[in-house]
Amino acid sequence: MNPKISVIVPVYNVENYVERCLNSIIGQTYDNLEIIVVNDGSTDNSETICRRIANQNDRIKVFSKENGGLSDARNYGLDRATGEYISFIDSDDYISPFFYETAVDRIRKYNADIVSVNWLSFNNDTNVEHVENKNDAKEYVYHDSEIISNYLVSRNRRIIDHSACIKVYKSSLFKNLRFPKGKYHEDLFLTYKLLDNARTYVFVDLPLYFYYRGNTNSITFNYGVKNYKDECEAIFEMIEYFNETAQSGEAYHFGCLSLFETMIRANGFIDSVEIAETKTHSINWVKNHVFKAEKMSLKKKLVIYTFVDRIPAYIAIRKFLKRY
Repeated sequence: MNPKISVIVPVYNVENYVERCLNSIIGQTYDNLEIIVVNDGSTDNSETICRRIANQNDRIKVFSKENGGLSDARNYGLDRATGEYISFIDSDDYISPFFYETAVDRIRKYNADIVSVNWLSFNNDTNVEHVENKNDAKEYVYHDSEIISNYLVSRNRRIIDHSACIKVYKSSLFKNLRFPKGKYHEDLFLTYKLLDNARTYVFVDLPLYFYYRGNTNSITFNYGVKNYKDECEAIFEMIEYFNETAQSGEAYHFGCLSLFETMIRANGFIDSVEIAETKTHSINWVKNHVFKAEKMSLKKKLVIYTFVDRIPAYIAIRKFLKRY
């Protein structure tokens, strides 16, 4: 079994990073790769760099389109992918040489629909140092309903999280699914649907994906009003998706914790007046549903219920105390 993996790389104004990214994909120890580069209307030298590299490697296909955002670029790549498996790599990040070898090994071993790996982040222009032991990695294997249950209630988000880039997916999972165009936090809108449709999920506890936090043009670096509103929208869509199913209590668990954490994060960056309506809706939902959350301790439920509408005051006091 030597499945072809379609690697989709959306590119937008990353001339300082994209060569590092593509070289890390070209240099994989597993070589049955179809590398689909989607230039999403870049205005710098990104496309020139990609085409130069593609001219030296026939596995790379470069497409150019008008700017439509990350979701649109990923969907464009999905529509052109021919591999049995799909992978997404952000063009300012890079991957270990063993990323796809590790994934395919678990695909063969477990007949996995999704294989995920661990990641490291860095915020300068040098490659992170890492040590890999492919033969002694801890693995977590989940089947059927236990996949989504662990996603919704797991305390260790890295085992099953919503990031698209650290995973390799069976392409059939995307048959009727695409990323929502024009939304931030696009992974959060889609990942739970892919997990819910998967039969076998494997997490390999090796840091094989390297996430660059130094790109000041990235969406996650510039957290704002749209980030907060889209993040909340994705959470509420997920809750509705599992409403009146066996996972509804676990969805309440995920929703209460996620909305609570999102409000804390948002109040650290955004004037509360700009997000007042969304925040009020979130507060009311959490207070009405937190005690329905399965597998959440009573202590945590009480903490969330008590403090969820006092987050702005908490943030203001914390900022004040930091001045002294």
